[in-house]
Amino acid sequence: MESTTCPYCQHRRKRNGRDQLGHQRYKCLSPTCGRTSAERPPAGLFGSFRVPEDKALLCLGLLADGASVRALERSLNIHRDTILRL
Repeated sequence: MESTTCPYCQHRRKRNGRDQLGHQRYKCLSPTCGRTSAERPPAGLFGSFRVPEDKALLCLGLLADGASVRALERSLNIHRDTILRL
């Protein structure tokens, strides 16, 4: 996944630490550009949710079967607001 060219100016770039989510960050070596960018994986089925996909699908299935939001909150250890956003 590591690319050696800047996505903005196509110049060489070097590794420059990690971002808040732990993804590799890069800095362009061009004196005119100098921008930083991060290599992030594509979003999953549920976008930016941090709940694993299998747990989210289980939650949605149980909701469809008639389980209550509070019961899911207790059994799956997922906050009720997250369940409602799913």
